[in-house]
This record gives sequence, structure tokens and C-alpha cells, in this order.
Amino acid sequence: MQERNLCNTPGITLKDQIARHFASLSPQLRLAARYVSAHPEEVATRSLRQVASRSGLTPPTYSRLARAIGFAQYEGLRDSCRKELRQSRLSLADRAALLQKPDENNPKEGRGSFAAIHAHSAVSGIQRLLDEMDVGQLAEAADQLVAAKNVYLIGSLCGRTMVEYLAYMTQMVTPNWRVVGQGASSASGILTGAGENDVLIAIAAAPYASETVRAVQLVADSGTGASIIVITDDLLSPLLKHANYSFLISAESSHFFPSHVALVTFLEILTGMIVRRLGEEGQNRINAVEQSSHAIGDYWQQ
Repeated sequence: MQERNLCNTPGITLKDQIARHFASLSPQLRLAARYVSAHPEEVATRSLRQVASRSGLTPPTYSRLARAIGFAQYEGLRDSCRKELRQSRLSLADRAALLQKPDENNPKEGRGSFAAIHAHSAVSGIQRLLDEMDVGQLAEAADQLVAAKNVYLIGSLCGRTMVEYLAYMTQMVTPNWRVVGQGASSASGILTGAGENDVLIAIAAAPYASETVRAVQLVADSGTGASIIVITDDLLSPLLKHANYSFLISAESSHFFPSHVALVTFLEILTGMIVRRLGEEGQNRINAVEQSSHAIGDYWQQ
């Protein structure tokens, strides 16, 4: 059956398509249509069963709605929501333009008000991390990282700084963590050798780096059994479909650039859990690294 939806027509949105058919819908389908219109992000990022449960309707109701408004099946409706969410994301330049507008509540103190607003959003990001963090999954991931033969870290663009920070911390504790693509080494050359006892950690936030997506795809398609831990910012992230463990860390902020305050907090939590698991072995290595750093002059001496 060919889909009759109009959402691919310029200027026609999913809400337009629902409106065109709304009068002919049954009362039950109208309830579903209103929910889709009000919560497109739910439809885009959650399973049909979850959407039905959260709205108090049944999964078949949404399947019938999809067909009633011109889609062959529910997946077409869901894909339309995903497409519109991607298109609605502001570019970094658009977000920078918003910063030029004075705070309506305190227009004469734009700099001061932005400082307060941005600091509050950073704190809110950490609170959201605490509220939503799956501690059980995090403990399982930490166990696997400690047991791994090799841990590879991949991240590009802003993710690069994050993986290098994570590597700096963990290499003080254990010698088998490595950033992919540093120096003359290529990502493909390193990751081709990843095996079933190895773990790849990928860090990415929108806009997602092509190099990171391709690297994760390479490991997922290799069939070697290497585990993949994805740390990302959104359920629409292209990395999630390949993850054995996934952690969603909000990057929302009032800044023009994605905030990494919550992500840094998460990485420090993960590293602390690894140190606790390594016990005296980890402590001894940290001591040895510190002594070596003093010996070769890494640290400033008065």
C-alpha cells in the first residue's frame, strides 16, 4: 500500500495532515490525534507501547490513526514526527542570535541575567542526570569496563575534548584505555582489531560527528562481539541503535553551544566507580603515575 501522506510536500506539516482528516475521525482517534499533535517528541522517541501507555490509549488506536490520516502504517507517522523534530532544531548560529536579545525581565542587566540563567540551566542539567540515571545499568557498564582487555574511546568535534578528558583520568588508574584516532593512527586501523573482550565508548551530542557514527557502525558490523557503550544527548541520536549500554545526558542550555556540564559530571561518576572497583590495584597505579609525573617534571615545583 502506497502512503498518501502529504508531509513530504513543502509547507505541509504533520499537524496540517491531522487537521485535514480530523473531522472524519472517531472520538477515540481524535484523542490519539490530539496526543500526537501535542507530544510529537514522544511519538518520535518512544515505542508504540510506551506512547499508548502514557496517553491512556491502546497501541491499535495509533495504528488506526496512522492509516486514517494517510500513512500505510504507524512507522510512517513516527518517521514524520522524527523528521519534523530534526528540522525544528535550531542551528548554532540561530541560538547565538537568541543571545543578542536582552532578558525581558531585566533588560538593563543582560550580562548579569544571562549568567544567572545559564548557571541555573547547568545545575538543572545535573539534577536531571541524577533523576534519570539508570544506576543499575551504569554499575553493569562499570563492571564490564574493569574486566575489559581494551577500552577504546571515540569522539569527534566537541566529543573529542570529552573523550580526552575521560582518557586522562582513566589512564592514571589503568593502562588499557586508548583514544581512537590520535596521532598517526587511524580509527579503522585500531577498531578493526577490537574483539569480544574489548569495549568501545562513543561520546556524541548533536550535531553528531560523522567520524564517530561511522566508527560505531564499523564495530557493530564487525561481528567480533566487542561491546559498545554510547553516551549521547538525545533519543534521536544515530548511535543508539548500536549500543549495548546507552546513557542519555542532556546537553540543553541557554548558551549557543551544547552544555557539557552534566556530561562531565557523568564521566567523573563513571571514573570514580572504576577506581572503587579496581581497589588497591588502581590506587597503586595512581601513586606510581603521580611519582613519575613529579620525576619528569610534569608538575610545577616551587
